[in-house]
Amino acid sequence: MIAALSDAEILGLVDENLAAFKRSLGGPPEERSAGLGIEGGAGRRTWTRSHVDGELERALELAGFTPTMDVPVMILDGPPPGAGGPIAARVRRVTGADDRAALRSIVARADPPAGRERVAIDDALGGDAWYESSGNAGFVALDAGDTVVAAAMSFSHGPMARIVWAGTIPTMRRRGFGSSVVRAAIAEGARAGARLTVLESSPSGEPFYRALGFRTITRYRVWTVA
Repeated sequence: MIAALSDAEILGLVDENLAAFKRSLGGPPEERSAGLGIEGGAGRRTWTRSHVDGELERALELAGFTPTMDVPVMILDGPPPGAGGPIAARVRRVTGADDRAALRSIVARADPPAGRERVAIDDALGGDAWYESSGNAGFVALDAGDTVVAAAMSFSHGPMARIVWAGTIPTMRRRGFGSSVVRAAIAEGARAGARLTVLESSPSGEPFYRALGFRTITRYRVWTVA
């Protein structure tokens, strides 16, 4: 049973899910070694996992790297609590060019993602292929006037689904639209066979996801050389 998994076992699934997600984008495997990012001088950037990369973090500090951001990695062990979302909200799955354009608009108007998220969203917005692949899905939420105001993207692999990105336009936040699309993405993962959901939150978004039942299981730390 997934509920009986230890945090160490869940973290192993998180690593497997991230590797599968990168493969789904056609990217090369990402190396994790004490030499990663240390050579090359100014402008280099790398990331570590707080639960396992202690030696690498010490090596980065000695090489002149500075931690610039902590990214909460959060897990949901089952369905989110409560119904969520405003009664007026409608959520639909992204199925065509109009929906992809609407999702692109939300990404541009919400907090712009970066790094691996940016690559994933650029790839998905480029055409139908990403959405048509098994385990991938996008969702948009519409207000009472049929305006798209929030969006989310999900990736499912084995027992774990990943919320690739979620966001709401600033003027429509705190009204339940964001939780509506996140719940749709979680439900899609469950339909695909996932029993756990993982996401990488912004620090400011951590309380939002806690309210949906997520808990922080580790943190990814971003390091740079000035």
